Amino acid sequence: MPRRVIDRRFVRSWRRFAAPASLACVAWLAGCATGRTVIDVPPPPASARAAAVAQILRIRNVCDDRVFEDVPRQADVPSLGEPASGASAEVRAHAVARERNGYGLAQGDVVLSDRADLRDVMRVQVAAALSQAGYRVEDDQPSALDVDVHVRKFWLWL
Repeated sequence: MPRRVIDRRFVRSWRRFAAPASLACVAWLAGCATGRTVIDVPPPPASARAAAVAQILRIRNVCDDRVFEDVPRQADVPSLGEPASGASAEVRAHAVARERNGYGLAQGDVVLSDRADLRDVMRVQVAAALSQAGYRVEDDQPSALDVDVHVRKFWLWL
């Protein structure tokens, strides 16, 4: 008879422990985004469109003018897991997104790989877009028209 009382106590305590423990395991196995995710952006496919007389352009400068905030009220404002004021320029140049949980709270950063930062990616993408529009983009042509690119808004939230 006393053994049965011990078993009931064990079962009661196990039930109290099992629900939070299994919930924690599910959250852990679900892969919450709490760290940095590194992505690599492939170059755009080559365009076969060629104009008969194409104007020659040169992308002279690509500036990253994004403003990062420490704790933004909206998801579309660039932010980092660390304070934006303490983040290095290199970290800010590679940051492109924040992962968010089901409640909309920021969980982890999404950054570009070490091979290219946002300026490099934008240079390639803008050159591809200009080529598709019928322009020729050549960086070593001194008589080409100069194009300056200013990235003011580029931010994703997942």
